[in-house]
Amino acid sequence: MRTRTPRAARRTLAAAAAALLALVPAPADAQGVVRKTGIRLEVRPRPGDTIHTRLDQTVEMTGTMVRGAADSSKTVVTTIVVFGRIVPERREGKSTRVVAFTDSLDVRSTGGRSALNEETLRRALVGRHLHLLLAPDGSTQIVEEPLETTSALRTLVAQMPATLPNHVVKVGDRWQQVMAIPVAGDPTGTQAGELTTDFRLDSLSRDGRRAFVSLSGSITRDSSATPLPPGATYSMRGEVEGLVLVDLRRGWITESSAEILIRSALTPPADSGDPPMRFVMRISQRLRALP
Repeated sequence: MRTRTPRAARRTLAAAAAALLALVPAPADAQGVVRKTGIRLEVRPRPGDTIHTRLDQTVEMTGTMVRGAADSSKTVVTTIVVFGRIVPERREGKSTRVVAFTDSLDVRSTGGRSALNEETLRRALVGRHLHLLLAPDGSTQIVEEPLETTSALRTLVAQMPATLPNHVVKVGDRWQQVMAIPVAGDPTGTQAGELTTDFRLDSLSRDGRRAFVSLSGSITRDSSATPLPPGATYSMRGEVEGLVLVDLRRGWITESSAEILIRSALTPPADSGDPPMRFVMRISQRLRALP
């Protein structure tokens, strides 16, 4: 006996298949046009289009103390989930003035006490808002700062760098961005890291609406940024790999993900009696716009 699929179910399956096809990056007419004329990848949210966001981040921090031939290591894993909203208000020149809200935050740690205190972060971020000027390349600038704005919130905004190019690009084109960043894995507390990232426009979806961008980069630190005791040395290097999905019609980065690995070593002065320490930090991060 042949089972017939109800008409409503067939329509649902067809719509789902069409949505999946739209997400598949493949050579198509839209990509052919881009190869010839190029496009602008820009962040230009429409006023009135509230964008709900979710940030998922896992930080695995391993510290190793070296004493002769013996090593002792400890690993702490911290997961963070942040829900927020971006509300575009109006255009200001080429940029868009927006209000950014932090609605909720959840922090969990295993293996020990994390450097990130959940209650401190909750007081610093949840319920706060900032008026920002959002440039087409994705970078932000605080334009109106409430009295209750915390340094944690300002730091969070400061880490929103330029991602997109300020010129027309075609499929296969590359561009580079350089930004200064706080280095969370730096035991000296220095905020003197530099992230150099190479981007590539890999492809478009079949309908030409979504642009798929890959990224890879390196993190370095200025060794002279923080004075160390005579005879002490500190070294750090890192790397990042990730993907960015740009919705060209909505004018928004609807998803970005990154894997970051940072290795560092702190060697105290020989006469201090303190053992050398090594640190390895792995960060997995995914930021997306919710339906």
